[in-house]
Amino acid sequence: MRASTAALAGAIRSYLLSLVLAPTTKAGYASTLGCFQRCLSERLAREAAIADLTADNLNAYLNVLLRPSPGKPKGKRRMAHNSAIDVTTFARWCVKRGMLASFDFDAVRVPKVSKDGRPTIIDRDLMTVLHVAKKAGPRAEAIILTGLGHGLRLNELRLLELGDVDFESGVITVRAETSKSDTKHEIPLDPMAAAALDTYINDWRPPSSCSVLFLTESGYPFTYRGFSSMAQRVTDQMAEQGIANFCFHRMRGTWATNAHRKGHSPKDIQQQGGWKTMEMVMRYTKGRPIAELKRLPSPLASVVRDFELAEHAAVGQRRQMKPAPDSPMVR
Repeated sequence: MRASTAALAGAIRSYLLSLVLAPTTKAGYASTLGCFQRCLSERLAREAAIADLTADNLNAYLNVLLRPSPGKPKGKRRMAHNSAIDVTTFARWCVKRGMLASFDFDAVRVPKVSKDGRPTIIDRDLMTVLHVAKKAGPRAEAIILTGLGHGLRLNELRLLELGDVDFESGVITVRAETSKSDTKHEIPLDPMAAAALDTYINDWRPPSSCSVLFLTESGYPFTYRGFSSMAQRVTDQMAEQGIANFCFHRMRGTWATNAHRKGHSPKDIQQQGGWKTMEMVMRYTKGRPIAELKRLPSPLASVVRDFELAEHAAVGQRRQMKPAPDSPMVR
């Protein structure tokens, strides 16, 4: 049995190996637990041990995440919420395995978050986001427009390959092995994103034999941590321009909301976004404003109009096919 004095990092590795999850989901757990372990080791000024996994140390870490910053006036609240849940789940595993004598689960202060999910980016702020994206450079612009135009998760963006973007057929594909839902899904290629991707691929992407789409300046694929750091730099740039609480996952919710605004059904959005259930989709596809509903085709008048137009077109075709009176066919 592993002693409580053993390295916490080693226990985390064993825990991750025991999880039967999609690789992308497991990568998320690894990132959350890794951040906690590194922060704890830094605060203790030594390598954190399993015995250091306590409610007090977890609460101290959550307080660090909840500190206000220029772009996050309420701190990283959702990250703190997820960290509290992930670390306590890991602590239960350690207690069950006998590595940890006990853990005061009731003492953990789990930050509350809205059940409605992250707020979507309003239209006026969206224009600012596009402006910041252009200033951030061709790679950042291509990544941001791909996220906004297709609703990809952060890790799905990181793992996109050149072959996943089909300019000819106008489709972008998220492969099953890179999707959190473990299912392949296809999304129509957004014209603005297509233009930004074409510019990045042909004019700015470093020469490389690697098939991964977005590369570092050195021509190598991003690690999960490296891509997250790049995303954080973009978030900081957004904050400087007044876009508070921007994060890459907000682009996913914004895509879903805007798709619904433009007539996509919740089922279409679920399939394109790679959600296993409708729960998350319904958070982003609530009732649309009456001004937008008025611009949609009327359930009655538009159907009648379409039918009458089709009938009128059919009558016109029959008249064109009818021989003229002086035609040899009627003599």
